[in-house]
Amino acid sequence: MHVRLAMRAAMLGGVAMALSGCLGSPTYGTGTDATTQFLNDIGDVASIRPQQGGDIAYQPRPDLVQPTDTSALPAPQTALSRTQAWPESPEETRARLRAEADLSGGTGSFSSPLAQREVGGGRGREAPNPRRGPVGGPVGLPSGLSGAEAQADYRARQEIARSADPTTRNFLSEPPLEYRQPIATAPVGDMGESERTKERRRLQEAQRGQSLRQRWLPF
Repeated sequence: MHVRLAMRAAMLGGVAMALSGCLGSPTYGTGTDATTQFLNDIGDVASIRPQQGGDIAYQPRPDLVQPTDTSALPAPQTALSRTQAWPESPEETRARLRAEADLSGGTGSFSSPLAQREVGGGRGREAPNPRRGPVGGPVGLPSGLSGAEAQADYRARQEIARSADPTTRNFLSEPPLEYRQPIATAPVGDMGESERTKERRRLQEAQRGQSLRQRWLPF
Protein backbone atom coordinates (compact mmCIF):
# COMPACT_ATOMS: atom_id res chain seq x y z
CA MET A 1 0.00 0.00 0.00
CA HIS A 2 2.71 2.39 0.96
CA VAL A 3 4.70 1.31 -2.08
CA ARG A 4 1.79 2.15 -4.40
CA LEU A 5 1.37 5.56 -2.83
CA ALA A 6 5.05 6.24 -3.22
CA MET A 7 4.97 5.21 -6.89
CA ARG A 8 1.92 7.37 -7.59
CA ALA A 9 3.52 10.32 -5.86
CA ALA A 10 6.66 9.87 -7.94
CA MET A 11 4.65 9.67 -11.17
CA LEU A 12 2.63 12.75 -10.29
CA GLY A 13 5.82 14.59 -9.46
CA GLY A 14 7.34 13.66 -12.84
CA VAL A 15 4.23 14.77 -14.70
CA ALA A 16 4.18 18.03 -12.75
CA MET A 17 7.84 18.64 -13.57
CA ALA A 18 7.23 17.91 -17.25
CA LEU A 19 4.25 20.26 -17.34
CA SER A 20 6.19 22.95 -15.54
CA GLY A 21 9.00 22.55 -18.07
CA CYS A 22 6.59 22.87 -20.98
CA LEU A 23 4.81 25.85 -19.51
CA GLY A 24 8.04 27.54 -18.60
CA SER A 25 9.66 27.19 -22.03
CA PRO A 26 10.96 30.41 -23.67
CA THR A 27 8.74 32.33 -26.05
CA TYR A 28 11.56 33.98 -28.08
CA GLY A 29 9.65 37.25 -28.19
CA THR A 30 6.56 35.79 -29.90
CA GLY A 31 4.32 35.59 -26.83
CA THR A 32 3.82 31.84 -27.36
CA ASP A 33 5.96 29.17 -25.79
CA ALA A 34 7.88 26.73 -27.97
CA THR A 35 5.63 23.74 -27.25
CA THR A 36 2.42 25.58 -28.09
CA GLN A 37 3.94 26.99 -31.25
CA PHE A 38 5.13 23.54 -32.26
CA LEU A 39 1.66 22.06 -31.76
CA ASN A 40 0.09 24.90 -33.73
CA ASP A 41 2.51 24.34 -36.60
CA ILE A 42 1.75 20.62 -36.63
CA GLY A 43 -1.96 21.41 -36.71
CA ASP A 44 -1.52 23.82 -39.62
CA VAL A 45 0.46 21.24 -41.59
CA ALA A 46 -2.06 18.50 -40.90
CA SER A 47 -4.98 20.71 -41.88
CA ILE A 48 -6.33 19.78 -45.32
CA ARG A 49 -8.55 22.80 -45.66
CA PRO A 50 -7.05 25.24 -48.20
CA GLN A 51 -6.51 28.73 -46.95
CA GLN A 52 -8.12 31.02 -49.49
CA GLY A 53 -8.29 34.73 -49.26
CA GLY A 54 -11.15 36.95 -50.20
CA ASP A 55 -12.29 37.51 -53.74
CA ILE A 56 -10.29 40.03 -55.76
CA ALA A 57 -12.30 43.08 -56.69
CA TYR A 58 -11.49 43.56 -60.37
CA GLN A 59 -12.08 47.05 -61.69
CA PRO A 60 -13.07 47.59 -65.32
CA ARG A 61 -10.50 49.20 -67.60
CA PRO A 62 -10.98 52.88 -68.30
CA ASP A 63 -11.74 54.10 -71.79
CA LEU A 64 -8.98 55.24 -74.12
CA VAL A 65 -8.01 58.88 -73.82
CA GLN A 66 -8.82 60.58 -77.11
CA PRO A 67 -8.34 64.20 -78.13
CA THR A 68 -11.37 66.40 -78.04
CA ASP A 69 -10.63 67.96 -81.43
CA THR A 70 -9.66 65.48 -84.15
CA SER A 71 -9.83 67.94 -87.05
CA ALA A 72 -6.19 69.11 -86.70
CA LEU A 73 -3.97 66.18 -85.81
CA PRO A 74 -0.16 66.24 -86.02
CA ALA A 75 1.42 64.58 -89.01
CA PRO A 76 2.54 61.00 -88.40
CA GLN A 77 6.23 60.57 -87.81
CA THR A 78 8.33 58.93 -90.48
CA ALA A 79 9.64 55.55 -89.47
CA LEU A 80 13.38 55.55 -88.92
CA SER A 81 13.73 52.43 -91.04
CA ARG A 82 12.48 54.37 -94.06
CA THR A 83 15.08 57.14 -93.87
CA GLN A 84 18.44 57.23 -95.62
CA ALA A 85 20.27 56.93 -92.30
CA TRP A 86 18.91 53.41 -91.74
CA PRO A 87 21.37 50.74 -92.91
CA GLU A 88 20.28 48.51 -95.73
CA SER A 89 20.20 44.78 -95.10
CA PRO A 90 21.80 42.35 -97.58
CA GLU A 91 18.39 41.04 -98.57
CA GLU A 92 17.13 44.55 -99.30
CA THR A 93 20.27 45.34 -101.29
CA ARG A 94 19.84 42.20 -103.37
CA ALA A 95 16.19 42.97 -104.04
CA ARG A 96 16.97 46.58 -105.01
CA LEU A 97 19.74 45.57 -107.40
CA ARG A 98 17.51 42.99 -109.04
CA ALA A 99 14.76 45.57 -109.50
CA GLU A 100 17.21 48.06 -111.02
CA ALA A 101 18.57 45.37 -113.34
CA ASP A 102 15.05 44.47 -114.45
CA LEU A 103 14.24 48.14 -115.12
CA SER A 104 17.31 48.49 -117.32
CA GLY A 105 15.72 46.02 -119.73
CA GLY A 106 18.95 44.24 -120.57
CA THR A 107 20.35 47.25 -122.44
CA GLY A 108 23.71 46.96 -120.73
CA SER A 109 23.46 50.38 -119.09
CA PHE A 110 23.08 48.91 -115.61
CA SER A 111 26.31 48.76 -113.57
CA SER A 112 26.16 46.84 -110.30
CA PRO A 113 27.73 48.64 -107.31
CA LEU A 114 28.83 45.26 -105.99
CA ALA A 115 31.60 45.24 -108.57
CA GLN A 116 33.94 47.38 -106.49
CA ARG A 117 36.82 47.06 -108.94
CA GLU A 118 36.63 47.93 -112.60
CA VAL A 119 39.49 47.36 -114.96
CA GLY A 120 40.30 50.62 -116.69
CA GLY A 121 43.50 52.25 -117.81
CA GLY A 122 45.60 49.27 -116.75
CA ARG A 123 44.86 49.66 -113.01
CA GLY A 124 42.02 48.91 -110.63
CA ARG A 125 39.44 51.64 -110.09
CA GLU A 126 36.76 51.53 -107.43
CA ALA A 127 33.17 51.76 -108.63
CA PRO A 128 30.96 54.53 -107.23
CA ASN A 129 28.75 53.66 -104.29
CA PRO A 130 25.99 56.07 -103.26
CA ARG A 131 26.17 54.93 -99.64
CA ARG A 132 29.93 55.44 -99.35
CA GLY A 133 30.34 58.80 -101.02
CA PRO A 134 32.73 59.79 -103.82
CA VAL A 135 34.97 57.40 -105.70
CA GLY A 136 38.22 56.83 -103.84
CA GLY A 137 37.00 58.57 -100.71
CA PRO A 138 36.86 56.60 -97.46
CA VAL A 139 33.70 56.28 -95.44
CA GLY A 140 32.87 59.35 -93.39
CA LEU A 141 34.30 62.03 -95.70
CA PRO A 142 32.05 64.83 -96.99
CA SER A 143 30.38 64.09 -100.29
CA GLY A 144 31.82 67.29 -101.82
CA LEU A 145 35.39 65.94 -101.82
CA SER A 146 36.78 64.45 -104.97
CA GLY A 147 39.17 61.54 -105.12
CA ALA A 148 42.29 63.73 -105.10
CA GLU A 149 40.99 65.91 -102.26
CA ALA A 150 40.05 62.86 -100.20
CA GLN A 151 43.49 61.37 -100.75
CA ALA A 152 45.16 64.65 -99.76
CA ASP A 153 43.04 64.86 -96.62
CA TYR A 154 43.93 61.28 -95.74
CA ARG A 155 47.65 61.97 -96.18
CA ALA A 156 47.40 65.11 -94.04
CA ARG A 157 45.76 63.13 -91.24
CA GLN A 158 48.43 60.44 -91.48
CA GLU A 159 51.16 63.08 -91.29
CA ILE A 160 49.58 64.58 -88.17
CA ALA A 161 49.36 61.13 -86.58
CA ARG A 162 53.02 60.36 -87.35
CA SER A 163 54.32 63.72 -86.14
CA ALA A 164 52.46 63.69 -82.83
CA ASP A 165 54.05 66.21 -80.50
CA PRO A 166 53.35 65.95 -76.75
CA THR A 167 53.62 69.74 -76.47
CA THR A 168 50.79 70.43 -78.92
CA ARG A 169 47.15 69.45 -79.00
CA ASN A 170 45.78 68.69 -82.47
CA PHE A 171 42.36 67.23 -81.69
CA LEU A 172 39.77 67.64 -78.96
CA SER A 173 39.96 63.92 -78.24
CA GLU A 174 43.53 64.38 -76.98
CA PRO A 175 44.04 65.28 -73.30
CA PRO A 176 44.81 68.91 -72.44
CA LEU A 177 48.43 69.96 -72.23
CA GLU A 178 48.11 70.62 -68.48
CA TYR A 179 47.39 66.92 -67.92
CA ARG A 180 50.61 65.91 -69.67
CA GLN A 181 52.89 67.82 -67.30
CA PRO A 182 54.38 65.53 -64.61
CA ILE A 183 54.37 66.57 -60.98
CA ALA A 184 57.52 67.84 -59.34
CA THR A 185 58.13 64.62 -57.39
CA ALA A 186 57.78 62.33 -60.42
CA PRO A 187 61.06 60.60 -61.49
CA VAL A 188 61.01 62.04 -65.02
CA GLY A 189 63.91 60.94 -67.22
CA ASP A 190 65.04 58.20 -64.84
CA MET A 191 65.04 55.10 -67.02
CA GLY A 192 66.32 52.90 -64.23
CA GLU A 193 68.68 49.99 -64.62
CA SER A 194 68.77 48.44 -68.07
CA GLU A 195 67.86 44.83 -68.65
CA ARG A 196 71.33 44.09 -70.00
CA THR A 197 72.92 45.22 -66.73
CA LYS A 198 70.45 43.13 -64.73
CA GLU A 199 71.19 40.05 -66.83
CA ARG A 200 74.95 40.54 -66.45
CA ARG A 201 74.57 40.83 -62.67
CA ARG A 202 72.46 37.66 -62.52
CA LEU A 203 75.08 35.73 -64.50
CA GLN A 204 77.87 36.93 -62.23
CA GLU A 205 75.94 35.92 -59.11
CA ALA A 206 75.19 32.51 -60.59
CA GLN A 207 78.85 31.93 -61.48
CA ARG A 208 79.94 33.06 -58.02
CA GLY A 209 77.54 30.58 -56.43
CA GLN A 210 78.82 27.74 -58.59
CA SER A 211 82.45 28.50 -57.70
CA LEU A 212 81.65 28.47 -53.97
CA ARG A 213 79.80 25.17 -54.34
CA GLN A 214 82.71 23.62 -56.21
CA ARG A 215 85.15 24.86 -53.58
CA TRP A 216 83.26 23.27 -50.69
CA LEU A 217 81.89 20.28 -52.61
CA PRO A 218 84.49 19.21 -55.18
CA PHE A 219 82.63 16.00 -56.09
